[in-house]
Amino acid sequence: MVCLETWKSWEQRIRTFRPKSTANHFCSLPYLIVSEAEVCSDGDWLWIEADGLCLFPPAPLRLPEEGESAPKSIDFVWSDLGNMEPLQGFSAEFLDNEFIYDPKNMADLSGKKWTIFRKNVRKWPRRNPDHRFLVSYSPPHDDDSIRSLVIEWAESKEEEVEDIDILIKFALRPPPGVGHYYLLDRDGKLASLSIWDWSWSFLNYRFLLVRKREEDSFLDEFSRWSFYGWVANSFPGVLVNDGGNLGKAGLEAFKDRLHPLRKRKVYSWKKGDLR
Repeated sequence: MVCLETWKSWEQRIRTFRPKSTANHFCSLPYLIVSEAEVCSDGDWLWIEADGLCLFPPAPLRLPEEGESAPKSIDFVWSDLGNMEPLQGFSAEFLDNEFIYDPKNMADLSGKKWTIFRKNVRKWPRRNPDHRFLVSYSPPHDDDSIRSLVIEWAESKEEEVEDIDILIKFALRPPPGVGHYYLLDRDGKLASLSIWDWSWSFLNYRFLLVRKREEDSFLDEFSRWSFYGWVANSFPGVLVNDGGNLGKAGLEAFKDRLHPLRKRKVYSWKKGDLR
């Protein structure tokens, strides 16, 4: 099982190997812990694996020789890193988009481009003038209010929730390094939950769970805006990796409307030529 020491060993070596590389949305110790990943080595290379799949580009333990690009046992890399081309002998295949935001831009909401979103984020707090938020850097386990929110949110989805087991662990049994941002309504009831962790490049916005009731229209927008405002004030200069859109055109359009600082195409690598 991956631990802080082995994770840092891979991170240090991949950043030495490719100094300009940036972490993707899955590059965090909490994510790898809940995924039950492990760090593997053949003596020359170090890589991270889960369910027999190499998750990220392998890192060399020594300077690779000419023509040497990766362990012979690896013919597929699930997710690349930013600013890193495929290793020799591998071809890239599109996996997802990745949205990077500057929190202070969303927190400010000034200018014409934010007109619609600015109107929408004001609607829920008007119905809940005494709302408040709480932050936990060491969230409780098996909290009943969080459990109820997870169930309500999941049941509201028309499609099957991807990686629901990962979500449940982050919400109900979060490992060290995970933070929870709770938005409470005027009655002190949990209305939404934002979950985050860290990589070496970004704050990762893991999940946003919101109630789905008639009186909670535009709660999603307000919760996201509230969280980004808190990040802007608490961690000045930090950028947020808001993950991808999972092939969903509607989610991609929504995240585009939030004016990302950049939108990166994430690729899987496959040994050989994909053409």
